Amino acid sequence: DSQFAFKYATTSGTIVEFMNTQKGKALVSKVSGYDEKMRKANPDEINAMFLSNHDQVRIANALESKGLDYEKFAASVYMLFPGNSFTYYGEEIGARGSRGSNNTDANRRLAMLWGDGDTIADPEGSTYPATAQVKATVQDQLAQETSMLNHYSKLIGIRNRYPAIARGEYTAVSQ
Repeated sequence: DSQFAFKYATTSGTIVEFMNTQKGKALVSKVSGYDEKMRKANPDEINAMFLSNHDQVRIANALESKGLDYEKFAASVYMLFPGNSFTYYGEEIGARGSRGSNNTDANRRLAMLWGDGDTIADPEGSTYPATAQVKATVQDQLAQETSMLNHYSKLIGIRNRYPAIARGEYTAVSQ
């Protein structure tokens, strides 16, 4: 059974909160406690970790003032915690989008910018300019070794290489 970990996602969720306060050890403790509680209720439980979805402000907006390193760190946190990780399209290239002044969800559901001419139109009602949606398209980021897209690619490779990350148990260590 997969349990979506909503309290860890969003701009006001646990991951962003602890990243902003730089309390990594407390975050591990909180996730560990949540995981333990869920496994006690259902031994077959699998956490479903994510940072944002179509109903929420994109994580790149939440961490924009902190910079790309924080966006990468947030990706690493949820991708390397136990369970299934879900990446909302565009998150892997640092796509931005928020509700906006027209109170429309269309700005959180903008087209993926591939960099190949991008003929896919944004949803009706969107007011977010294309120039503000991403710093670089998929095509651009594929060529940048330190891009967000290549960071996600490495994280996915690690998860695939070491299945214990997703299905194993972990122990927090003190430093």
